[in-house]
Amino acid sequence: MYDNNTTQGGAPLTMMQLAGRGGLVMGLYYIVRFAIYVLALGMPLLALLYAGLVIAAPFVCGLLAAFVRNRHLCGVMTFGQGFKFSFISMLFGGILEAAAQYVYFRYLDQGRFVDGLYGYLSQLGSSGLGGDMLSSLRDVIDNFAAQPPINIAMATFSNGIIWIFIIALFIGLILRRETPGRLV
Repeated sequence: MYDNNTTQGGAPLTMMQLAGRGGLVMGLYYIVRFAIYVLALGMPLLALLYAGLVIAAPFVCGLLAAFVRNRHLCGVMTFGQGFKFSFISMLFGGILEAAAQYVYFRYLDQGRFVDGLYGYLSQLGSSGLGGDMLSSLRDVIDNFAAQPPINIAMATFSNGIIWIFIIALFIGLILRRETPGRLV
């Protein structure tokens, strides 16, 4: 019979295998978050949902790490295990998100994303934002529009690595437990 704590051959799952599964979950989470961001360009209320998903991402990874600690590690997790699981899970998730962004900007977008950014810019202009600020934002959007899709995806991924490292440090510190706790 198949047990969730072991592979089909009967050997226990390694931390890398567990982190790979966690990375798949985080990757799907990041892809949904990116899709909501793209949709938020046409529906501003979704921007609040996107902001909530950005804030919730470390908590989702922390919940995954706590699940692994309680289910696969008998309630005991060292700082190193928590850091390794969190870092690798979010790193794998970031790779999946970068791949999804590349596919979106290369094959699906056709300029709609940049048009949505220009729409936000025109709303800011009509609300009375200064001309210098508007021209700087227009230059940023023009620079973004000139980038090839691979640069956009890799810039997002590489910017996320620093945050992944910092968040994984905190998750490792918070979830470390030397003795098994009571499982609820």
